Amino acid sequence: MNLRRGTRFTTEPGDTVLVRSLGEPLVVLRHELGGDGRRPRAVLALGFDPRQTDLPLRTAFPILVANIISYFEQARPGFVASVPVGPSRPVAAAEIGLGAQDLTQVEVRGPEPAEVPTTVPVDATGVFRLRAMQPGIYRVRAVDGAAAGAEVLVAVNQASVAASDLHDRLGELPPDALAGDAAAPVPVRDEPLWALLLLAAVLLIALEWAAYHRRVTV
Repeated sequence: MNLRRGTRFTTEPGDTVLVRSLGEPLVVLRHELGGDGRRPRAVLALGFDPRQTDLPLRTAFPILVANIISYFEQARPGFVASVPVGPSRPVAAAEIGLGAQDLTQVEVRGPEPAEVPTTVPVDATGVFRLRAMQPGIYRVRAVDGAAAGAEVLVAVNQASVAASDLHDRLGELPPDALAGDAAAPVPVRDEPLWALLLLAAVLLIALEWAAYHRRVTV
């Protein structure tokens, strides 16, 4: 990307530098407390005016806008994240709409209502490992931190070849559930109407070809 001028930022602990130029941060993502002093919010700072760059002329510009909207949409209440089925997958608390500031533990409850919640530790980067062995809606609740008590929903889907393979669960199918043999195609000579329509289409294409090459329809 070519830009006319840019402003470098002074980062603080916890900031994520997304773009650097000559080693200096130009695009920074910061998580801070909102106006109520409790609910965390994210701020994306651009150290340049996009109108003074060639970024709007590049394919990356609509992708950047879509990614920004998607990221901030995740932080809204009621957002339902989606992860694939898997034995143990890392999940970032901030990416599923859960505040990660001072968060050290989360409670994960499976799709079954009577299932006992599991306490999972959260590392210093705000990432915990989600063990989801079956699809459904999981509930993740913050045990501590700035968002203590907050709960989000995580949809675990069948984005797994092994989990989507249902052949071992089908069993024996009844005979009436099986498809029969395909019908034999009808010869063209037994369908005069379709034969005439096919012949008319061939003649029309031939006339168009001849008229074009004789410069009649050019």
